[in-house]
Amino acid sequence: MIAPGTDHPPRAPVFTDRLGDLGLAQASARIEAGFLAAGERLTGSSQVLERLLAAFDGLVRQHESPALAAAATELEAVADDTGIALATLDRERQQYAGLLAAVSRSERPLGDLRRTVRMIGIVAVNARVIAAHTDDADGIEVFTVDIRTLSAAAAETVAEFAARHAKVLEALTASIEQRRRFETLYRERLEALPAALKSALDRLRQWQVQSAREAGETAHLARGIAGQLGRAVMSLQIGDSTRQRLEHIDADLEDRDHPDANYVAALVTLQVAQIEATIGTFEAETASAVASIGGIADAVDRIVRSRGTAGSNGGAPSPLGAVAQMVDEAVGVLEDCATELQQSQRTIDAVNAAIVELIGYVETVRRIETEMRLVSLNAAIRCARLGDRGRALDVIAQQLRELTRETVSSASEAMAGLEQAGELMAGMGSGREASQGLDRVRERARQSLARLSGIDEEAAAAQTLLATDGSLIVRDLRAATSDLSELEDVVEALRDGQFELTARLPEEAPDFGAVAAAFSAYRARYSMAQEREIFDRLVGTAPTTAADADQGVEDFLF
Repeated sequence: MIAPGTDHPPRAPVFTDRLGDLGLAQASARIEAGFLAAGERLTGSSQVLERLLAAFDGLVRQHESPALAAAATELEAVADDTGIALATLDRERQQYAGLLAAVSRSERPLGDLRRTVRMIGIVAVNARVIAAHTDDADGIEVFTVDIRTLSAAAAETVAEFAARHAKVLEALTASIEQRRRFETLYRERLEALPAALKSALDRLRQWQVQSAREAGETAHLARGIAGQLGRAVMSLQIGDSTRQRLEHIDADLEDRDHPDANYVAALVTLQVAQIEATIGTFEAETASAVASIGGIADAVDRIVRSRGTAGSNGGAPSPLGAVAQMVDEAVGVLEDCATELQQSQRTIDAVNAAIVELIGYVETVRRIETEMRLVSLNAAIRCARLGDRGRALDVIAQQLRELTRETVSSASEAMAGLEQAGELMAGMGSGREASQGLDRVRERARQSLARLSGIDEEAAAAQTLLATDGSLIVRDLRAATSDLSELEDVVEALRDGQFELTARLPEEAPDFGAVAAAFSAYRARYSMAQEREIFDRLVGTAPTTAADADQGVEDFLF
């Protein structure tokens, strides 16, 4: 308040007809509009902040979910199974080598068998020649026909056996060569993938911890800023309280036409004090609100900038992206391994069937050998009957017996190699199970990657939301401070009105005691404690009424 007796411009007497409109209604409207605009911006910012808070709270929950931890753990199975695939390939390479050796073992006795069968064919021809020069041609002819028939059957059986044996060897050799080429392409990758994938998974876990911590910190900061925004919104009640006080002053000044000069002087003195206090409170609290809102804008801006920097990898893939690349590569290698194992299984199945068939040929050779033994026995009996005339035939029989023994020996040796191959085949049935196991691992890996990718996308979306909505909040808060700062001209207008009122004050202080009772109506209108305090200081303390108590509650609300 500018007390009477201080330096003022020359005061004019209180001429109420010369006291013009002070513009309090216009100032009140400007203040209300400015604070409403600022309030709407703060309310909008609070809503956007709630959206940000929900996003980062959700991200924290995702990072802490057991499903995410399980997804990362399951990816370790991919690393483990690349090692299993490598061990399976190594084992199968050794099995293939043993299988090839076993099948090859029957190749030499097969050659001996073919030579023996050719010799039996020669014996059959010699037998026919001898039979042609023997008196008992009819009896011997039966013997020679049997030899010729058995020789032809043995030759056909051994030829088919040799042809199929060659195909088995060819298939085994081609499969081994295909395996060699496959391992040339994939062995180094299979050996390097487990360690590289586990290293990438370690980085992923570190990223998870860091991302969860940053999301939690951002949510915590956003929650704190939301509280500050709420307090800032409440602080804007100064606009409404100032509007009410200006309305009270304007309403009181309507009595400036009162005929009592002392009444008018006391009224103007009271309103000068009220307007001065209103200006002072308005300036201080508006400046405080501007500083508070500006501080919130700065805080949000710092969060946006710091989190944007923290989440940037300079264009490089995120740790999850690196893991995804590694897992994709591992899955691709495992798919090729599964295909290779399936192809191996088909080869094994085909070779197994061929070996079973080859063993059948050997059994056929053995049956022919038994029949040849009977033929040679019959020939020996016939030779004994013929005496000297059957001596040539006896030579044939002896040759046949010798060749029969050789046939048995070669067939048995060939059978031994094939039986060993069959035993090896029984232990080579893991390819199908291994490829199916790799299929299951790849499927789990894809599901885990999908879950982790969802987290990565959610984190990226939260970062994007922070960048866009955070910038939106900063923009609106800056605009709100601008809205409030633009009310400085209203303060200047109010000061002009105060100056005009002050210029009307009389030299002598008015007698407030004479008007105290009449002024009680003004006090009854006041809804702010500060208004009543000024009134009580100038006019005198009035007794507290129920109305005053109600107004105290309103003071608290505003």
